[in-house]
Amino acid sequence: MSQRAVESCPEVVVDLSEKKPIRVLHVDDELGLLKVAKQCLELKGPFQVDTASSVEEAFGKLKEKEYDAVVSDYQMPGKDGLAFLKELRQKGNGVPFIMFTGKGREEVAIEALNLGADQYINKTGDPATVYCELAHAIRKTVERKRDQEEKIATQTALKTCGENYGRLFDSTIEGILINGSDGRISSLNPAAAKILGYSSPKELVGTPIVELYADPDDRACTLQELKKNGCVKDYALTWKKKDGALIEIEASVTAQKDERGNLLRVEGMIRDVSERKTSERFLRESEEKYRELAEGISDVFFAMDKNLRYNYWNKASEKLTGIKARDAIGKSLTEVFPDVKGTKVEQFYRSVIETKQHQTFVNEYQVGDKAFIFELNAYATKDGLSVFVKDITERKKTEEAVRLSEEKYKGLLKTQEMSSFCLI
Repeated sequence: MSQRAVESCPEVVVDLSEKKPIRVLHVDDELGLLKVAKQCLELKGPFQVDTASSVEEAFGKLKEKEYDAVVSDYQMPGKDGLAFLKELRQKGNGVPFIMFTGKGREEVAIEALNLGADQYINKTGDPATVYCELAHAIRKTVERKRDQEEKIATQTALKTCGENYGRLFDSTIEGILINGSDGRISSLNPAAAKILGYSSPKELVGTPIVELYADPDDRACTLQELKKNGCVKDYALTWKKKDGALIEIEASVTAQKDERGNLLRVEGMIRDVSERKTSERFLRESEEKYRELAEGISDVFFAMDKNLRYNYWNKASEKLTGIKARDAIGKSLTEVFPDVKGTKVEQFYRSVIETKQHQTFVNEYQVGDKAFIFELNAYATKDGLSVFVKDITERKKTEEAVRLSEEKYKGLLKTQEMSSFCLI
């Protein structure tokens, strides 16, 4: 009950511009006042107001719906506002609570605040002033509550993010190092310690990063790149392990700066590429030797991928066909030799790729007015096939001459046998 309740106040407008509506439960045993308060708060404001004329009705609505704030009278039949507040807090409901009452006793206000009320507003006085004060109190109380919830949510998210980052930091196989503006290592993960031959990251914390470089000048070059671009990706470096052995690494590094552009720290990821580099060098050397051998032989030699596209063409191939390597490499068999499409030669190459077995094929090849006979030895490879072509024209001529001589000799013998038979 109020000593001097506001009966009507339709002209009061609370101009609050908030995107998210504020859901309010207003509890008072004076139905006329509830109607006026709802009208004043909702008129062009961010409020959605539900009303209840008793504490029991209020608890029923709180079970059905969530509210951003509760506004309650103090003196009501049955349970009063203090009993309502006390029971709410005992149930663990921390909804913002505003005591809106005509009772101006100081002890009521103190008790309400001690029980967990957020605001104590006197509803007696000029209607415009009273409802503006109530609207302001609701908005500020709800904003404070939401800010607290957002802060807690943010802290929880940051904690979760930190935990996830920590697990990623510790479990990733990539080495991670962080050093401060003083150039000393401030943090590194177990993978980085392992790459550098240390049993624990603690052994390297505080170490000047330059001490890891086989050549200190490389550190200056890295810093120069960072200063210029702010980051370095897949930068090739040679570092020293704990035992002094040199390893080749690839580093991707980012410089973190403050608003003034001052260096705060350098964050980098490293991976040991020593084995890969060794394999690449071995492969490169093998390819060079292979190329020297292929170029040095007198036989025609070429290689094709699985789609019968040329990827190697030696000088003997150029000499025989008159086609330069640059005009053959990258093109398919039928692009270089259109007449071969659908022939036994194409079928032969495809059979080698499919069966992955060495096969031999003899084929005639016309160069101008001259006819040549070639023996093709094809070997399946990982990426396609390699083919050695040998000119066997002279050998075939010799074999043919021998065959003809043998036939002539056999014919002569047969003639002699018949002559002897006639004499008998």
